[in-house]
Amino acid sequence: MRFLTAAAFVAAATALACEDAFVAEGAVDVAPDVTALDVPDESDVAAPVDTLVDTVEVEDVVPVDTGDAVDARVESADVFGDPNVEGLPAAPVRGTVRIFGPPGGPLAGATITVLEHPGLSAVTDEDGRFELPEVPAGYVTLVMDADGFPGNQLGTQRHVGVALEYCDFQAVSDAIYDIFAVLTESEPSADRCQISTTVTRYFEGGLPTVHGEPGATASLGPVSPPEHPGPIYFNEDVLPTPGLTETSVDGGVVWTNVEPGEYVLTASKAGVTFEPVKIRCRAGLLVNAGPPRGLQGKEPGGPY
Repeated sequence: MRFLTAAAFVAAATALACEDAFVAEGAVDVAPDVTALDVPDESDVAAPVDTLVDTVEVEDVVPVDTGDAVDARVESADVFGDPNVEGLPAAPVRGTVRIFGPPGGPLAGATITVLEHPGLSAVTDEDGRFELPEVPAGYVTLVMDADGFPGNQLGTQRHVGVALEYCDFQAVSDAIYDIFAVLTESEPSADRCQISTTVTRYFEGGLPTVHGEPGATASLGPVSPPEHPGPIYFNEDVLPTPGLTETSVDGGVVWTNVEPGEYVLTASKAGVTFEPVKIRCRAGLLVNAGPPRGLQGKEPGGPY
């Protein structure tokens, strides 16, 4: 998602004036993934997710009739695997928190914690910046807490003993969150999580970019949970729009009311490959894997 403009916010609020809006319960999370920005060479970048294989005994297989519903959930899939960081040192994790939508700008005074290391925390300064100076190598999932904002969690990164930069939050206010809930036609459930990310175009030189890659499709796996809406793509006005079948120039996409668990986000488009994003989906949270740690394109795409 790009940052919502005041005009788009007003348009959405006006369109919803006759709707019976509700107040979302719980919180929201956000999350990123490792790119070559963070590591000395490509050998340190997290490998693609391995194929998941499970073995069952023949007597455990239950036949079903044609047309019967089948629950395809993966109850205990090891999505993340071993981060392979033994012997690597602790290193800083840095990022910025910016407000998504009016009034925009940096968010000062937000508390940032590390899910895997509860004793580590930082508070954003007047520019919205934060630094966690000594974070152990391994998986790192950052969580943001601030008054007036749902709980916000990033995607899970592989921290490889060098500074992990650009762990940036798009802070969605309670008001914007409620509007998006109405637009997606899905009231947030306290025992589920909401997942969003941005399918982002390649930028020469590998610098962060917030421009969406249009014409891509996004997936939630390794097996998509049943009975949840998504993917719902954002239109060019930065509003989630049910019925769209691919990304717009905004690049935003959301899955609502997803069962808690570990997932991997992927995107596809002819001629472009994207960095996958690991997600720890936790009840009552919004996991928002924003740029540059969302579904980042690795080659030029277009047309734009």
